[in-house]
Amino acid sequence: HRLCPSLFLRRMVRTRALLQLTTTPLLLFSQPAVNSASYNLASSVSSLFPRRSLRYPLRNSEDFPRYQRRWYGVKGKVQKKDGYSAVCDSGIRRAYIWSHHIYAKKKKREIPELAKKLSLSGFCSTGKPGFIIVEGAAPDVKRFLSTVKRWPWQRLIVRIQEDAEERAFPTFQMTGAGGGEKNDLRQVRKLMDNAGVGEHFEAVAGINEIRSG
Repeated sequence: HRLCPSLFLRRMVRTRALLQLTTTPLLLFSQPAVNSASYNLASSVSSLFPRRSLRYPLRNSEDFPRYQRRWYGVKGKVQKKDGYSAVCDSGIRRAYIWSHHIYAKKKKREIPELAKKLSLSGFCSTGKPGFIIVEGAAPDVKRFLSTVKRWPWQRLIVRIQEDAEERAFPTFQMTGAGGGEKNDLRQVRKLMDNAGVGEHFEAVAGINEIRSG
């Protein structure tokens, strides 16, 4: 109570109001006419317990975590902004994702399906480590990232996000190694070089972190 005296006082006031409500004679509520004392008591109790919508008005969905949306009356999906570059809501957005590994058959099936649904291009290179590069409209890329990050991963990092004037990949393709096998980094670099984004390979693969470490 020393740390939060206001909270202690509010609890005392609410407890006192509840005690008054329970000790009020029952005959007071059985009268056909509305008693002014009971009306004042009921109004005081309602003022102590205001509606949640009045206490926490609607705000932007990005101000709250996903598990607090229902508590605070926030509607819509919560989308987190990743990467070290600025995020815009228009134009072409390209995201570079690194994963510890991509082995699961379900992920290999759902990643291209989600990319096709959102009209994204790029590629997914499976194996260990795994690489995902997607590009398209900025809202669609945000939705792709928010969906993929909810899946179970040992480790998943959005290395880079950047804005572009046009797409570097014509379609979305699946490549890489099979289940339980190591990925061929030379093939990943070749794909990025052919698309004109090879300068980001070392940053996406984490080679810069190894050198600095």
